[in-house]
Amino acid sequence: MAHTIEEKLMNQLNLCHSYHCSNGSRSCRHIRREAVDKLPVILTKNEFTVSKNWIEIVKKAEFADSCADSDESILTNTWMACSYAIQDAIYRKENGEDKGLCPNLNFLKFEDDKHKARYTQTTPP
Repeated sequence: MAHTIEEKLMNQLNLCHSYHCSNGSRSCRHIRREAVDKLPVILTKNEFTVSKNWIEIVKKAEFADSCADSDESILTNTWMACSYAIQDAIYRKENGEDKGLCPNLNFLKFEDDKHKARYTQTTPP
């Protein structure tokens, strides 16, 4: 059941079933920023509570994508963070607000060491 709900919410964010659908499309920056802005609205509209911690993780993941040389054509980290934030909201709704996924950035993927260095040496907005 959670997978169907997650897919529905990801589609409302204009993120399809996989980040591979859009990566390389040259429109990823717009898709990323729109998804980050819409996430709290869509979760609330669908009667889920928004985890402020996961919203911060989503913003940091979008920032990590923006540090890539291929900034225009990557949304891997943003997609994964939105997916995890949605999973967290679903889990907390079904199991109690004190439950949920532990927010962390262990999933971040970088194109190369240069990309990772730009991310770690710059303070996210």
